[in-house]
Amino acid sequence: RGLVTDPEYTFTIRIFTFTRIYFAILNSGLTFRTKKKAVMNTKSRTNLPPRRYALFEEETVTREFFKQTIVRRRPSFRLVAESAYAADIVTMITSSRPDFIITSIYLCDGTSLEELKRMESRLPIIICTAYEEALPAARGLNVVLSTLKPVTEEDVIQIIKAIDDNFQIVNTTRNPEFSVAL
Repeated sequence: RGLVTDPEYTFTIRIFTFTRIYFAILNSGLTFRTKKKAVMNTKSRTNLPPRRYALFEEETVTREFFKQTIVRRRPSFRLVAESAYAADIVTMITSSRPDFIITSIYLCDGTSLEELKRMESRLPIIICTAYEEALPAARGLNVVLSTLKPVTEEDVIQIIKAIDDNFQIVNTTRNPEFSVAL
C-alpha cells in the first residue's frame, strides 16, 4: 500500500534471480527440447565405463580441487589412491591398480617421475606441474597430457577428454597384445 519500489532495484533483483536460475539449469544437466518440456541430458554421464585413478599431488588445495571437479564432471571416475609423497607411488599403484595417474612432478619427498620410471609403469599419465622446464624428464613414460599450474576447471575438462580419447583408442584396437596395464 504505501510501499515505494525503486524500478532499478527491482530490475537488478530480477536479473540476479534469472541468472541464478539459468546457471542452476546449466549445472543440472537439463536440456530443453521445447519451451515447456525439460529433459535430463544423461547421455554424457551414463554408459561410460568406470575409470579408476590415482592422484599424486603435494598441494592439498590442488588435490581437493581435482577430486571435487572430477566428481562433478565425471562421476564414473573413482579415486583409488591419493598421496603427497613419492615414496607411496609404487605401493599404492600396485595395490590399487588404477587405470590412469594424475601426478605433479615434484612431491613432498622427491619426484614422481623417478618412481614411475623405476616401476616401468605403462599406465596413462597426466602431469600437472608449475615447472615447465621439468617436463622433458618425463620422456619414456606414457604421458597423455601435461598441464601447468594453477589448474583450472578447463584443464580438468581437457584431462577427462584426454583420458576418454586414450581409452577409446585402447578399447578399439584389434591387437590383443596391446595393453596399457602395469
